[in-house]
Amino acid sequence: MLLSLPISCHRRYLSVVLSLGLASSLQGAIVITSVSTTLDTATSFSQTVPGAGSSSFGSDTNYTINFGVQGDLRMTGFAANSTNFTVNTNLLTNVFLRRNSAQLSGVTPNHQIAWYRATDTNYSSGDTRNVQASFVPTLEALLGGNIINRGTDNMFENTGNNSGNNNNIERADFIFSGNDALTPQNQAHLDGVGFTILERGGNDPIYVSAILGINGSQVTNLSQPVLVAAGDWGNTDLWPTGDNRTLVLRDTAVAGEYRPSDVTPDSQRLVGLYFSLETLGVSVGDTVYGYAIMAGDTNMTIAGADLDRLLDWNDAEIFPTNTTSANGGLDLVSGGSAFIQDGLDTDGLFVAIPEPSVFGLVAALGAFGYVFVRRRRMR
Repeated sequence: MLLSLPISCHRRYLSVVLSLGLASSLQGAIVITSVSTTLDTATSFSQTVPGAGSSSFGSDTNYTINFGVQGDLRMTGFAANSTNFTVNTNLLTNVFLRRNSAQLSGVTPNHQIAWYRATDTNYSSGDTRNVQASFVPTLEALLGGNIINRGTDNMFENTGNNSGNNNNIERADFIFSGNDALTPQNQAHLDGVGFTILERGGNDPIYVSAILGINGSQVTNLSQPVLVAAGDWGNTDLWPTGDNRTLVLRDTAVAGEYRPSDVTPDSQRLVGLYFSLETLGVSVGDTVYGYAIMAGDTNMTIAGADLDRLLDWNDAEIFPTNTTSANGGLDLVSGGSAFIQDGLDTDGLFVAIPEPSVFGLVAALGAFGYVFVRRRRMR
């Protein structure tokens, strides 16, 4: 049963599924109404490459793409529900794209699709295209850092794109890259700490979970996923003034050679949502290591009752390999950081992340302690 839950006034909440065994949202994400940004100096770089063979960019024509013409637009904070939040630079993330290892039709094993916002002036001249942000050779690096004038196209779409922009990504994990994780100590922490997800276009369904357990770069525990329906993104356009077109490029050989395949229209908005720890089902005392995003057709009928099924992204029963744009068309914007409400008392909020080798030691010590206590009690 699809419901809208108004937990408090003046908030726009996500549509959620509430029934035993299905994904649910205890509360809802908040529509972002404005963003704070800085324009960092970009690195100039040019590539001359054939078109991707789409209807817009034929493979028989060479195109020169000039990157870093205008600057890297970095998001440093945002406002939502009349509350201001600021990025915490100690809680940046590494991005891990979990790809189905099966050979999907028309999709190379590590297909990379990126988009860059067009320059405000002189975007196109003959076979030359100019884009604002610095070039990034890998999709994982591109999706981190909160540079909001670049991102990825059709992130979870496996099939059906007319320009050939299909992917084999089934889950995207954003795991804290520094020494700290989050351990909320009170309700203020649950409400005032969280993550943002921005999308170009704002019309694609996804599921979002908090990462509650890791072993190195592997996720071992996820919270109950929250559904973002296609209509939940809101109508606020976060783009600054200028040309809103984006140039879509793809690298099928994973060689850092991105070929142009499409141009999105100026009418596409930039929208975003704030997911508090409370929204993601985190409780006081939980340890949060980041967040995960999944396609809108992830099988929560099964996985909602057995969250361990979400850990295997090669499980086609949970992560379908025929996802179309209707459920997989997320045009994700670079992001990947935790944000904290301005003025929030963060006492006790941060906890050190153990080194990967320590996880096994902690488990072993826990088992030893359990045996020791049992022996003491049996005497």
